[in-house]
Amino acid sequence: MPSLDETYASLLKACRLKFALADDEDLQGRLFVSSGLGKEGYAQPKAMEMACGVSVIAEVDKSRVEACLTKGWVRQVCHNPKEAFDAAMGHLLALTPYSIAYNGNIVELLQYACMANIPIDILSDQTSCRDIFSGGYAPLGLCKDEMQRLMSQKNSKYRWLVGDTLLQHHECIKILTGGNAHFLDFGNGLLEVMARFGLKI
Repeated sequence: MPSLDETYASLLKACRLKFALADDEDLQGRLFVSSGLGKEGYAQPKAMEMACGVSVIAEVDKSRVEACLTKGWVRQVCHNPKEAFDAAMGHLLALTPYSIAYNGNIVELLQYACMANIPIDILSDQTSCRDIFSGGYAPLGLCKDEMQRLMSQKNSKYRWLVGDTLLQHHECIKILTGGNAHFLDFGNGLLEVMARFGLKI
């Protein structure tokens, strides 16, 4: 599990390399969009804020979102993509560091970004994707309780929903990285899983 300092250092180093920034430049005016506020990714929003940038981090588990808000890992919680990106754009224009949790699925967030032409600088993912069929990767349209119910029933519908969501996730990343966005792999397994499905970014 990456610590806050490790996440901050990795994010800053990768962005300085990707954007050809000087060693003393921060990420002011840059937008970071990712997912996962559990043990793998809770440090993401605070790390981006420390780097003087703005983040929107998706998380389907409401309890994790509330815990991050209470503990100060995020400053604001939004429940629809437009609200989240409107808030982010305001802080980007003001050049103020800020962190937003979107209580929902990362694919919903990215689909809105593609449709609305949101200028994202950095994309990532910190959900637990090593075994996507065991709850680490949330399919579209299911809350945490519905995921648990379908998994406990070993329902084939759940595996289909996960696979379909992964395809849509891949398409969004392809579109966004085909523009100005860079994808930063923190090693959580997303790209590895996509490769197993024959998908490449």
